[in-house]
Amino acid sequence: MIFYVFVNIQINEKYKHESYGVINYTHLILSQTFEDAERGIDTVFLADEAGNFYLYPNRFVADDYDPRERSWYMNSIENPDQIFWSDPYIDHGIGKNGFVTVVNR
Repeated sequence: MIFYVFVNIQINEKYKHESYGVINYTHLILSQTFEDAERGIDTVFLADEAGNFYLYPNRFVADDYDPRERSWYMNSIENPDQIFWSDPYIDHGIGKNGFVTVVNR
């Protein structure tokens, strides 16, 4: 009986230790995956047919900016079922090279 209790305690402790290891490893992998995804998204830009647009992170955009005049916007209207990259450009709000990925939904 004493042997059974001792083995049972040992098995439960080992199971608990290994379970915590799996949970911690899963947490680490998921955290790293989400952090990598967040670093990969520099800007989110949504535009509608009225010329309104929403930009994240919020920053300066010229008052006369109209997304409907941009090639990526025109391409999205002409090809609503396609996903494509825009031509490269300089994003003056952040001073870096950029691309627009156009997704119509």
